[in-house]
Amino acid sequence: MKNILLTGASGAIGREALKELVSRTDKVSVHTFDMDKAKTRTVIEKYSKNITTHYGDIGEYADIEKACHGMDYVIHLAAIIPPLADHEPELAERVNAQGTKNLLKALKKHSPNVCVLYASSISLYGDRVATPKIYVTDEVKPSLSDEYALTKITAENAVKESGLRWAVFRLAAIMGDSNTKMDPLFFHMPLNTSLE
Repeated sequence: MKNILLTGASGAIGREALKELVSRTDKVSVHTFDMDKAKTRTVIEKYSKNITTHYGDIGEYADIEKACHGMDYVIHLAAIIPPLADHEPELAERVNAQGTKNLLKALKKHSPNVCVLYASSISLYGDRVATPKIYVTDEVKPSLSDEYALTKITAENAVKESGLRWAVFRLAAIMGDSNTKMDPLFFHMPLNTSLE
């Protein structure tokens, strides 16, 4: 049985990943790491019989280290996203960049054969209204003052230079489920941006 650690399990993407992983607990042992908040516990604890949960602050090495023993795979989704990342760039740097570095350091120590699947962002390419199709060979060039993209670049580079096995996925905007209010992130991009 493979051990999988999911960081950011209570976020919009994390909830979907968690549901999918829990449906496979006959084949994998699911571990989660997230902040200890009431909202987080509401999402994660309904699966408590099928998973091992670690709570803490990914910006603190000692907190994330306890979740990194004996992992085969890590799906790293923990992040501060816009608009909060724009309003609190120091927090975004602490979680997105330093948190990723903390995770990688702990994995190298306790799970050196792990494969890290890192969720990055399409925002690394900046404004693509004029050229909406993106290719692997395109230059990383975030929009001016996009603090979130800058932290994602730092984190991506740390993943690539970690010496661990890895894959990076640059995700487009995720608007959340239909039960939530209109996300302010929707207005973070030009109205004529291509959507998938």
